[in-house]
Amino acid sequence: MASNKIVKREVGDRLSSLPDNLLLEILSYLPLKEVMRQSVLSKRWKHVCSMFPNLEFDYDFFYGFGGDDYILWERPYEFYKSRQRRRRELLNVVDRMLETLASQSLSVKKFAVNLVLQDPNWANHLDRWIERVVLPPYSKLEQLTIDLGGVSGLVKAQGSPTYDLSRNIFVSKSLVKLRLEFCRLQHWPCFKTNLPSLKVLILERLQTDDHAVQNLIDCCRNLEILTIYDCDGIKRLVVVDQIHLKELTIARNEGLGFIKIDGLSNLSEVEISSPDSADELDIQLDHCENIKVLRILRAEIELDWLTGLLAKLPLLEKLTLIFCHSLKNITISSRNLKELTIYQLKNLERVTLDTPNLREFDYWGDLIELSTLSVPLINLPIKRSRDGIQKKNNSFDQYHNAVQPPLPYLKKLKYRIYNSDVMLGQALDSLFRICSQPEFISLQNHDKSIEYHFLLSYNEFTMEGRNCRCYESSSSSSRKRCIKDARIEKYNICGGQEIEETEFLTEVPQDEEMLQKFQELQICCSRPC
Repeated sequence: MASNKIVKREVGDRLSSLPDNLLLEILSYLPLKEVMRQSVLSKRWKHVCSMFPNLEFDYDFFYGFGGDDYILWERPYEFYKSRQRRRRELLNVVDRMLETLASQSLSVKKFAVNLVLQDPNWANHLDRWIERVVLPPYSKLEQLTIDLGGVSGLVKAQGSPTYDLSRNIFVSKSLVKLRLEFCRLQHWPCFKTNLPSLKVLILERLQTDDHAVQNLIDCCRNLEILTIYDCDGIKRLVVVDQIHLKELTIARNEGLGFIKIDGLSNLSEVEISSPDSADELDIQLDHCENIKVLRILRAEIELDWLTGLLAKLPLLEKLTLIFCHSLKNITISSRNLKELTIYQLKNLERVTLDTPNLREFDYWGDLIELSTLSVPLINLPIKRSRDGIQKKNNSFDQYHNAVQPPLPYLKKLKYRIYNSDVMLGQALDSLFRICSQPEFISLQNHDKSIEYHFLLSYNEFTMEGRNCRCYESSSSSSRKRCIKDARIEKYNICGGQEIEETEFLTEVPQDEEMLQKFQELQICCSRPC
């Protein structure tokens, strides 16, 4: 026992004997409340923790204790007063921590506050904090987050923002990342913004105007990531000649009617979304040839606009269209596209693909007709009609078996529909016709609350040691014979909980059509290529 105690003491001494900068590096991996707990271990640790440069006062710091604020209305008035008094004390704690750093001529590198200004006087504390972490002589601030929106489900700020952002924020030469939420940025002052090192700018739920946001963006010439989300008061937005910008998100900004994106040579990822109540959003996107990921949500776009945009994006690899209800027929031509998601386009009737390198296709919506430009008439055997399901006749089935698969590299398919009359087994056959060797197929009927996952593997060599050529066959039935193993998973999609996960054919679903398909695949697995 004595030897064990000696070992523990030696280890503790070695840790305490490390230099301050190394101890601070170790502490940087801990949240602030854990760092504050270490300060009570000894005078040595108290001294080190007082120099901690990453001050992140999150929601739990001000509103902890298991979310008592969620049930404040059930508590007596005395409890409410005690909690308010405690928060005022915590505001003073932040003041003292910043004063301690300043007294040692130390800088804050990361400063974050998540606070709801329930008392107007608390804004004075916030102004002082910003001044101390941003302004010289000790300012080396790299990351700043001011979040006054609270946490959904607990204390959440309501109405319009009331805090006017301090102008001191916009003159920091060292700031690299700036995130502002539920503040006011209006009536842009006459002084010149100076944020030469800023690379990440995130604006969320701001009360602002065109002039303020446009000037802020134009003065940040080294931006790499720009997000403008759910801001009110912006009518027009122009993002041009930001040569370092890589990621751009403009989403759900009430009142925004015009977006111009031009000359962003390094831009690789874009998301554009309209608010639910938006009318028409005019989007102009030019000279951004290096975009690889494009997401468009809730936008009233037309087919000609989408076709013209895709023609200008030769490197596009991932395309997502969500709630774009004005689209009825879609033609997607992209030689480099690898992932395609189409989600709930309620008026969609037909999708035509010219995407030979497509690897993942995720569709969620009503019945549609799917075809390709390279191989006409290769359609899903279910499509929208007045009488519901419309089957292909035998001549079409023969035609399907006589052509090469139009999407030879497609490995992952998700097909989710709402019509309870759809025959999923027939859809499975059609998906096998359009791709060579799918590794994952998800079939989901929302009305029946059932989702099937097929996980497939394939033979690489025949019994004689020669390469398997079934995937090059013109017959989909021949390509199925290349299947080495198959596994089926069945899920309850309503509750999000798994009903059963079974090895292939160890348990048979009650669906007769799916049983037939299982038996067909079982025969394929038993046959040599």
